[in-house]
Amino acid sequence: MKAIPMSLTRLTTFLLLISSSAFAQSKIDSLENVLTTATGNLRAEALYMISWEYRFSDKEKALQYGEEGLTLAKELKDTTVLASALNSIAETWLNFGDYEQAEKITQEELLYARIIPNKKSLLGALTRLGTIHYRHGKFDEALVYQLEVQRVAEKLNKPEVTGVASLNLGLTYMDLKRYDEAMVYFQTSLAAFEKLGFAAGIGACYVNISETLLNQKKYPEAEAAAFKGEAMLKKSGNNLHLAYIYTTLGRLYRAMQLPEKRLGYQQKALGLAQENKDDYMICANQAALGRSYMERGEMVKSKK
Repeated sequence: MKAIPMSLTRLTTFLLLISSSAFAQSKIDSLENVLTTATGNLRAEALYMISWEYRFSDKEKALQYGEEGLTLAKELKDTTVLASALNSIAETWLNFGDYEQAEKITQEELLYARIIPNKKSLLGALTRLGTIHYRHGKFDEALVYQLEVQRVAEKLNKPEVTGVASLNLGLTYMDLKRYDEAMVYFQTSLAAFEKLGFAAGIGACYVNISETLLNQKKYPEAEAAAFKGEAMLKKSGNNLHLAYIYTTLGRLYRAMQLPEKRLGYQQKALGLAQENKDDYMICANQAALGRSYMERGEMVKSKK
């Protein structure tokens, strides 16, 4: 059985909607004001956008608005609106660690996404399916979806799309231990996100550059990249992916045989994962923390 990879899952194509938590809340407030009078497609679009804004921070609200938008989209019989509603619901399930639900809804979304002119939902669905297979350690299956995303990205020639497509391909090549190819894709992604000034995307690239350097036992370079990623993710207000930085630093300090730093970052990673209600990262970091306590001879803490 293949191991579940520990590296950053991915950003979605459309994370450009988030630059800081304050900005996101302001946008949500404006959209909720729209809902007081909006009907039809305008209401459906507002529901989708609110659900999308909550997809990293509040699972219950993201799903509540998403399901309401989906119900309305079905009443409207609008394929584009249906695809958008399914997109935000599936994305939320993915971000909070329920891959079965995410895949089920994404497959439903894909049927609509392939027939509408706007490629946003198609890119989101393909990227998400690639991520799900990647998270299950099925790298060959992940590449099928990721390479299709890359082909679409090349046609669109937009930095936000290129950035995400390259980031995801880099992840898969990293876990295939094809590190040189992975770094090429990460650097391509980093350049695209720097062009946009997109802090969350830049942070994600540094997480995975750090992970790749760690795998190559380039520890000082890995540490420097991780701290760059931490700074950018704090700037972006994206605590969900900040937990991945701390997980990487925990692994790095284990490799460097620095037990106190290792334990400290594993505790920070678990705390953030619990705060974010991210089931996948809670599980991963509990396992890592348990191993650390076991190796320290603290068996009661390890068993817990």
